[in-house]
Amino acid sequence: MARLTQIAPHLAVEDVDASLAFYRDGLGFTVASSRGEYGETFRAMLQRDGVTVVLQRNDLGDKAARLARHTWGDVVLYVYCTNAQGEWADLKDRGVEVGDIDRTEDGMDEFVVRDPDGYVLVFGSDVPAGAR
Repeated sequence: MARLTQIAPHLAVEDVDASLAFYRDGLGFTVASSRGEYGETFRAMLQRDGVTVVLQRNDLGDKAARLARHTWGDVVLYVYCTNAQGEWADLKDRGVEVGDIDRTEDGMDEFVVRDPDGYVLVFGSDVPAGAR
């Protein structure tokens, strides 16, 4: 049987270059590859700390319809990290609009970020043992 090695979400975005700047400059991803057409980027693969996100230009979708759906029906990218509080401070220093850090009942510190197309990224880490 084949072994799974990675899952990489492909996000349909309105402006790949704007989203690429957000993920690269705001969230600290690096561009692993990109493809353009007529001088405009239409696909980019970004990576950071073993996490991969692919941005694909949305030529046929309806952003307004996707954003109008209930949040449980939308894609949520949950990014596990080693220190949510440190990540929150780093992103805030980069000028990213970050939500408040919440402590969940199951012992996670989490905060929410929305990318330029409205996709939700939740950054979370285990609460340190002594802080529960």
